[in-house]
Parts: sequence; structure tokens; C-alpha cells
Amino acid sequence: SPERVEQRHDLPDGALTNRGEKCPQPFNAGLRGHREIRNRFLSVRATPGDWNLQDLAVPMLRQVLEQGRPRTLHALFDAGAGKSETLEALRSLAEDHICDMKIIFDDMGLDRRAFAEIMQLPGPVTLSFLPYARNIQPLVDEAGARGDDILLHLPMEPSGSADPGPMSLESDMKSEALFSALSRNLGAFDGYVGVNNHMGSKFTRDEQAMKRVLAFLDRRGLFFIDSLTTGSSAAAKAGAAVGADVYVRDVFLDSEPGAARIQRQLDLAERIAQKTGYAIVICHPRRETLDVIGPWLTTAPARGFDLATVSSLKAISAAQLASVAP
Repeated sequence: SPERVEQRHDLPDGALTNRGEKCPQPFNAGLRGHREIRNRFLSVRATPGDWNLQDLAVPMLRQVLEQGRPRTLHALFDAGAGKSETLEALRSLAEDHICDMKIIFDDMGLDRRAFAEIMQLPGPVTLSFLPYARNIQPLVDEAGARGDDILLHLPMEPSGSADPGPMSLESDMKSEALFSALSRNLGAFDGYVGVNNHMGSKFTRDEQAMKRVLAFLDRRGLFFIDSLTTGSSAAAKAGAAVGADVYVRDVFLDSEPGAARIQRQLDLAERIAQKTGYAIVICHPRRETLDVIGPWLTTAPARGFDLATVSSLKAISAAQLASVAP
């Protein structure tokens, strides 16, 4: 069962409400922190009584956020006056304070030393394992136990002459051959929450082929992350057509060599996260990349960037759908 820790948190003496008045003391907010299988949550529960929620809850949450950023923050307040104003204030507060960075390491499973080094880095991160790598289940289990997300790095046909590896999905495959290759790949190991493409600049442009693949994945409860190896990818359009969950990477860190280039791409990812609330970043377990991203992962939370797994994208999508529901 998840580890549970109960504690009490008081606003410090002299804390002011939005009305500029001193908070009533004691104002105790029960903080419940617990570690689940894949993430850490901090829940805040408060009962302001006759006080307007916006006056009391927002300053309290701001102080919690400034003292230390949890990976996910759940705030629960009793209904009361000013609910709509409070929701808007909390939304603005979240935009100011919470930016998720979803770091995906592709091509995992071939370099055991790189895997061991990634296991020593701050997390959670997401590891995408090649299905043809040998004896990877112990690595998958170790990463999952640490709280990292696991993807299956599905080989797909590229446009050029590069070799995506065995069991690659080809755009000219008939349905039977396509689903056979897909099933063999998906059976290579257990414990993954979704799939992203390895290469695939040709295959992902084929909308009909992608519809078949995405519908197959959706029936298994898997989402797809488009590595976007081509600007002409049809994955998002195909996913919308068949009702499958498709997300698109924002930044490739190391598509070009050079530590300075990798740092510039990290800077770009930060700007995207600050603007949209999160960024999906793909990189590879190369020496140069690890040398740059290791220190960045260590300092990211202090600079306002929470490390989050890709499975949290489903929660974001659900929240976005709820916000526009009639």
C-alpha cells in the first residue's frame, strides 16, 4: 500500500489575506503527502468557514508552492463565497508556479551503462525501450520501481536508408502482416504505459496505416507519443479520427551534436513549458546528452520546473475536456 504521511501546516504569523488583513490564527490546513506507484502528490485541505475562499485559500497555496514544489498539488476547499473568483485565481497561481517537464530517453535497452547512469539522475523521467533489445525486463522493472514511466519504442519505416531494426512497421504491409509485426513488438516486454515511434518518418506520414496502428493501441489502453521525425506526420490527425490518445513531442534535445546545442534546446523547452504549462522533451542516452541534462535535472525544480512522467498527459487531457464540457 502507498506510504502515507500526515502532518499539519500553519500559515506563519503575520501572513496576510488578499484583503490585506492578518489571517485568523490558528488557520490549519491539513497537508497529506503520499507516494503512489508513479508519482508523488501533495493534497491541501482547508475549511475557511465564513472567510471568502479567494481571500484565504490563494495566499495559503502561494506560500505552500513557494516553500517547495510538489509534483502534483491537489487543493480541496469547502464550498463557500467567491468560488468562481477563487477558481480563476487558483488557475492563475498554477500558471505562475507549475511547469511540467516530461523528459523521454529514447533508444533505451542497448547501453546498460547509460541506463545505470540515468537511474542515478533525479526523476521521474520516462524511458522508451527498443523491443529488440535483449533481456530488458529487469531494466524496465527497475525503472518502474523508481517511479519512472516506461514506453515501448516502436520501430517504424524511415524515409531514408537508415535501418530501424527488426520487426519494423512498413507502410506497404498488408493488414495481417502489420498487426503481426505490431503484436510481436508489443509482446517484447511488459510494464509500458504507451508507445512512441523509433524513426518512422515515412510510416507516420501514412494516415491510413497510422489509423490502424493507433486503433490497435487504443484497444489495449495505450497512448501514442509522436516523436515527430517528420513535419508531415499524420499521427495526430489519425488519432483524432479513431479516438486514440496521441501526444506530440515539443523538443528534440540532441538531434544535432554539441553541448551548446543541447543547452539551447533545453532553454527552448523551458520557454515552451512556461507558456503552455508543460513540455514533452525527447533525448538519447548519449554521453554528451547525459553530461548536459544531468545538472539540468538537478536544478530544474528550484527554477520552477517539475519533473513529470508522460502518463500525466492523460490527466491534462481529461482536465482540458472537462473545462470545455457543456
